[in-house]
Amino acid sequence: MKTIKSKKVKQINQKTMIVAIDIGKNVHYGYFRGPNACERNPFSFKNTTKRFSYLWNEISKFRCNHNLNEVVVGFESTGPYAEPLFHFLRKKPVKLVQVNPVHTKRIKDLTGNAPNKTDKKDPRVIKDLVLSQPLD
Repeated sequence: MKTIKSKKVKQINQKTMIVAIDIGKNVHYGYFRGPNACERNPFSFKNTTKRFSYLWNEISKFRCNHNLNEVVVGFESTGPYAEPLFHFLRKKPVKLVQVNPVHTKRIKDLTGNAPNKTDKKDPRVIKDLVLSQPLD
């Protein structure tokens, strides 16, 4: 019997933009990071189609300004709160990566960050988790 091993493929390179989103019931927090430490500070946006369009425009501007080819969006799996944004983004040319909220909390504990819930810090932790995962 042949054994199948999965290989960890690193698809994030110098032309990849990471978008990390901390999902909330009414308000989400986003964060952008490109290569060479170019970033956009965490910002909030409401859970509405109008604000999703705003998010997409900001992603597009950042991507063009930094000459990036690919976009990887990482977000916490928080049940139904993420579904509207997920459906909006899956029609866009992005890779979606779901992160377990337990892992986000654990990484904050391990890195010495305060374990309290701070929405503005969470997108950066999500970005770190996205960078550590293999992508399909």
